[in-house]
Amino acid sequence: RIVGVTPAMPSGCSMNILMKAMPDRAFDVGIAEGHMVSFAAGLAAGGLRPVVAVYSTFLQRAVDHVMHDVAISALPVVFCVDRAGVVGADGVTHQGLYDIAMLKAIPNLTICQPRDADDLGALLDEALGRDGPTLIRYPRGAVPVRMPPRPPRGGAKLAIFATGDEYPKACMLGDMFAADVVHARYIKPFDVSAVEAFRARGFKIASIENGSVSGGMGESIGADFRFGWPDEFVVHGDAESLEKAYAFDLESIASRLEGAGFERVSREVSNG
Repeated sequence: RIVGVTPAMPSGCSMNILMKAMPDRAFDVGIAEGHMVSFAAGLAAGGLRPVVAVYSTFLQRAVDHVMHDVAISALPVVFCVDRAGVVGADGVTHQGLYDIAMLKAIPNLTICQPRDADDLGALLDEALGRDGPTLIRYPRGAVPVRMPPRPPRGGAKLAIFATGDEYPKACMLGDMFAADVVHARYIKPFDVSAVEAFRARGFKIASIENGSVSGGMGESIGADFRFGWPDEFVVHGDAESLEKAYAFDLESIASRLEGAGFERVSREVSNG
């Protein structure tokens, strides 16, 4: 039986919809994130399948509980981590940049990120059927346009691995440089064989992730070019302005790849 748990933000996580439809299966634990995770662990130990809806920045307050109460016992708790990545106008305290770096070292924990709404539904189904904890991270904002996997190109000898919401940007770069683009759907465990296959063909690897480069996905796979947010606290501002300020926008990344010797074959980009 699936139940939902959230810490004092049901409307922000859309848990208010579940609370209205199934009040006996939704719990608002208040501003008590550690208790939230331990409560979910108890529900899972009792045979339920709890789904914890929480902002990335607030899950930081319960990392110890994730490790000791959930992961050590490999309990089937699903963490739906909202506001993963830069959140813009909520300010420096709410930037969800650190969940990958903080949690990917914890054994038994699966970490993934969907590229669109259909993929989110599929990942949630997979997580609910997994005998162990799963973290599904996704950003604030509008649902991305559905984007299918890209066919291989091989022209630029460059493979771009992108997490979730950065997949559209990676696809645009793929068009600009005739590069291969891979959606890094599972951040942990990561399909290392995919990277090794590109390396064996003489490819360079680039990573793009809406999170901290320090301790992030790109670092863990040994990417040659790592695009994300720097090892500093990202200031208040809207997401578009912050991307330009921190050289994480499309043109800044393209310029860096050009500077590394990759030829830009087109300045036209496509979301399809």
